[in-house]
Amino acid sequence: MSKAKRKTSYDSQSGNVLFYILIAVAMLAALSFAVSQGNRGGTQGLNEDRAKLYAGEIIEYANTVANAVAQIKLRGYSDTEISFENSIVSGYGNPNCTDDVCKIFHPSGGGLSYLKPAPEWLDNSFSANNYYNQWLISGTNWVTGIGISALGGASNCIDGSGNCRELLIVLPYIKEQLCKEINKMTHHGKADGTAFVDAGNSAGRTIDVKFIGTYATSGANMGEASPASDNYTNLNSGCIEGDASPPSGAFTFYKVLIVR
Repeated sequence: MSKAKRKTSYDSQSGNVLFYILIAVAMLAALSFAVSQGNRGGTQGLNEDRAKLYAGEIIEYANTVANAVAQIKLRGYSDTEISFENSIVSGYGNPNCTDDVCKIFHPSGGGLSYLKPAPEWLDNSFSANNYYNQWLISGTNWVTGIGISALGGASNCIDGSGNCRELLIVLPYIKEQLCKEINKMTHHGKADGTAFVDAGNSAGRTIDVKFIGTYATSGANMGEASPASDNYTNLNSGCIEGDASPPSGAFTFYKVLIVR
C-alpha cells in the first residue's frame, strides 16, 4: 500500500473514532441531564401513573392509622387516652395513656409503624419549614359540616371548650400533582382535582399543636375557602392549598381520624 493510501486510511479511521467519541459525549451529557432532572424535588413533575401511585400510598396510610384508632376505641379507651408516641418524631407522649395497648405505634396497641414520608411525595422547596417531612396528628381544627359543627354551624365551635375539634392526621408540603390526584380520589377540590385555597390557613394552624391527649380550645375550621363559593363541607379527607401559613403554593393532605 502506498504512503498516500495509508495516510487516507488512517485519516478515515481517525475521523470515525472522533465521530463515535462525540456521539458518546453527547449521550453522556443527555443521560446526566435526565438524571439531574429526575432527582430534582420541589415542583418537578411526576408522570401521571407515579402521581396516582404516591397519592394512593398517602391515602392508604392515613386510612390505616384511622382504622387503628377505631380499634383502640373499641377496646374501651377514650380518644384522649390514645397515644401517637413513636420513635421517629418526638413530642407525642400522652400522659393519659398508661398502657401500651392504647399506643398506635406499639405492637400491643395499634401495631403500626410510623411511616416516614417518601421524598418523592414532598415539595422540597419547603424543606426548611417546620414539620416538613412529618406526618402530624393534631386536635386543633374542626371540619365544617361534620360532627358538632354540622348541628348548628361554625358558631357551635367558637365556644372556647375545644369540644368540636377533630382529631386529624396531616401531611403538609406535598407536591401539587399528588394533591390533585388525592382530591380526585377523595372527591375533594375542583373537578380537575385543583385544591381549594383555605382562607383560614387551617393547615398551618392544624400543625401548631401535636396531639397528646387534649384538644385545642381555639383554632380554625377547614372549610373557609377563598373564594367563598369554593367553601367545602362534610369532607373527611382531601388536600388543600395554603394562603399565608402555610403559604400559597403549599399543599396539605388531611384525614379526619375522629369526628367530634
